[in-house]
Amino acid sequence: MQYTMYYEEQQKIDYDEYGRLKQQLLQKEENQKFEKYTLRKLKFRGDVSNEAVPHYYLCVKNQDEDTIYLEKKYMQMHIWHRACAKLSRTDCDRILRGDIEWMKDSKEALFQDFYLQATLNHLSPGNVIEYQKERLKCKEGYVAFVKKVRCVVGGWGNLFWPEAMTIQCLEENKVLTVYKKRVNLPNTIWEMMQGTAILSEDMAFAF
Repeated sequence: MQYTMYYEEQQKIDYDEYGRLKQQLLQKEENQKFEKYTLRKLKFRGDVSNEAVPHYYLCVKNQDEDTIYLEKKYMQMHIWHRACAKLSRTDCDRILRGDIEWMKDSKEALFQDFYLQATLNHLSPGNVIEYQKERLKCKEGYVAFVKKVRCVVGGWGNLFWPEAMTIQCLEENKVLTVYKKRVNLPNTIWEMMQGTAILSEDMAFAF
């Protein structure tokens, strides 16, 4: 399975500090622009008490059926490990209905892995969280400003409904700043650790 590994830091700041930091980043990264998008993530219920236990998500970027992903992530030794694969709307709907037998023999290793974990641990769809983000690619990683965090009322059934009622989860006048820096290791070490190639940059940080 293809993974990426990265460090992540988070901090809540007020809107004034957000404005100053954004301008500083734009001045420093002259040839880059912030990407603005909305992301909905459905988390499958599992063991939430242990960060080393992998978590699985269905992710939809900008409510676009061409940008649906299955994501797996877990933390080990303060480093996040992440695998990601694209899904069609049809296959996403099948997963939500509990129809996952087709994943058992899929050519995509992440689909096989999800099938095994869902079968053994009885994973089921949980809450849907919506994030409003601005993200900038920097020389050493990615900086994202999360301006809105909302819980979608109605659960997984409203994953694709843009007008679904939401509940604000981030304090008013606060912005969540997220910094991600990829862990760079020689390919030979990656292969020893994981038996596979490194996840491509486009897929590793697609959202």
